[in-house]
Amino acid sequence: MNFYQLNRIFKESVSNMGHKDFRDLLVERVSSEQYQIELDIRFDTEKKGIVEDRFARIRSITGVTIVSEPPSDKTRDTERKSKVRVKFIPEASMRPVTYVRTVLVPGINGKTVPGVHVISIVPRSVKKI
Repeated sequence: MNFYQLNRIFKESVSNMGHKDFRDLLVERVSSEQYQIELDIRFDTEKKGIVEDRFARIRSITGVTIVSEPPSDKTRDTERKSKVRVKFIPEASMRPVTYVRTVLVPGINGKTVPGVHVISIVPRSVKKI
C-alpha cells in the first residue's frame, strides 16, 4: 500500500465520521461500582517528598479516585506507619479484591510511589460505596 492509497482510506474514514457528533466518539465511563479499602502503609521519611506528594502518586494509579489518611500517632525517626483509606473503581471485569491485589498494592509497592510500602490490607475493609 502506497501513501496515496493510505491517504484515500484515511479521508474516506474521516468523511464517514463527519455526520457524528464528537460526544458520540468520546464515551465517558460511568460506574457506580466505587469501593473503599483501608491499607496499613509505611512512609519512609528518608526518601524525599511530603505525604501529599505521595498521595498524589497513589492517586495516579489507574482506578484510584481518593486517598485519605485519618490522624495517626505512630511516628518514628526514619519511618511513619499509618492507615490509609483508598477509594477506587475497579476495571470492568475485575472484582474489587482482585483489583487490590493485582493493581493497587503492586502499584504502591512498585516504582510508582517511592518511599511508600503496603504493610497489610486491613481485613474486611473492602466496602462498596
